[in-house]
Amino acid sequence: MPKPIIVIGGGVGGYSTAVRLSRAGKDVVVVEKRFLGGECANFGCIPTKVLYRYAYAARALRELGLDIDLPALRVKSFAEARRRAEQVRKGIEYLLDQAGVGVVHGVARIKTPNTVVIETHDGKRREVEFEKLIIATGTEPRSLPNLRIDERNVLSNRGLLSLEEPPSSVLIVGGGAIGIEMASILKEMGVDVTVVEIMDRILPDMDPDVSRVLAQILKYRGIEILTRTSVSVVKEESDGRLRVLLSGGQCRVVDKILLCVGRVPNTQGLNLDIAGVRVDERGYIVTRIGNRTTNPNIYAVGDVTGPPLLAHKAILESKIVTDSIMARGERELDRSVIPLAIFSLPEACSIGMREDEAREKCYGATAVVRIPVGAYPRALVEGYRRGFVKVVMCRGRIVGLHAVGPLASEICALGMELLLSTLSPEDLSNRPEPHLTAAEALRELADAILGEPLHMA
Repeated sequence: MPKPIIVIGGGVGGYSTAVRLSRAGKDVVVVEKRFLGGECANFGCIPTKVLYRYAYAARALRELGLDIDLPALRVKSFAEARRRAEQVRKGIEYLLDQAGVGVVHGVARIKTPNTVVIETHDGKRREVEFEKLIIATGTEPRSLPNLRIDERNVLSNRGLLSLEEPPSSVLIVGGGAIGIEMASILKEMGVDVTVVEIMDRILPDMDPDVSRVLAQILKYRGIEILTRTSVSVVKEESDGRLRVLLSGGQCRVVDKILLCVGRVPNTQGLNLDIAGVRVDERGYIVTRIGNRTTNPNIYAVGDVTGPPLLAHKAILESKIVTDSIMARGERELDRSVIPLAIFSLPEACSIGMREDEAREKCYGATAVVRIPVGAYPRALVEGYRRGFVKVVMCRGRIVGLHAVGPLASEICALGMELLLSTLSPEDLSNRPEPHLTAAEALRELADAILGEPLHMA
């Protein structure tokens, strides 16, 4: 009897790999301890974008001068976010079933280099010898030594999305992607929002211009942003509110704290050392070409392999693993050109090198071409007056693309061809992009690269 392929974790990386391998003729079993779909479907991408949709609508209605029942909108949006997450989860369950993938709800750990022990939620236990093992266990929200997530006063994104409605005021600790997305969304829903970030700017991993311009817009909309700041002391008041003393001496009283200070990999308890699977200093699994681990029969995909922690990275890694196992070729994902999109209002995105990074690595042989948000009409129609699209060039080659404005995520998606050199600025300049689309911004940018911008003086 053939040995199965065991996939530990049913998130985006896990279920994608399982479906691909099963369709290729392999016997595949997914072991999931919580929810199919993982962080993305249940607590991240899907429910957050549902909230984004409601926040976007609220802003649009206000700009049209229409009254909004914000308390009702908050309740409805959070209920809808949970409903959509459940729909996606059921869709993944159906997809796995149709592909012939076995699903076990429980936990798995390595017993020997070629066997795992699976314990189901109903108490059953069995040992399984595998052909290949794929680890797709993802990550967990990170706590701080003096600020532990309890999902009562100090919430993770999971705890926040489990609420019937958001609190009326929130202190968001961490100005990264999750923190800024939620700050923007909650503010549009009428929540009083303060963001504290220990670094000198929000979104410290993105291009400095992205951080600067987006911070300006969010502050203009009433979000308080405190950089070079951390939480010193939290005290619960008699009315249940939280009095928070900050490192700069400021004090804020809020209903809840949302902690967004990164993630930690789910590698504890897997017994990776037994199988000779190496992890780095942060606990992420070290992978090689084909997404193999240091054990050639064990692979890893998704967030557990380290940053960037993004669903589209996990999906591509599932293809790499499938090709490796099916002997279609060994590949490695180029993480340097994976886009990061922030679904704030307005959106922001980055691909490739930041401007400061390029100036350092290119030894000054760097050029930057930038167009303001007003250079493409779609932004004006959407009501935005601030923002930009820019490329960073190193010795004539485009190495970075960054944007803040409406549909910035789509601009990055379309602009990927520029970074991969599959589309030249000359070709892009001559493309008949439909009028009033985000794609026009890239055509205008291409014109600017060629020294012939149309909508700039």
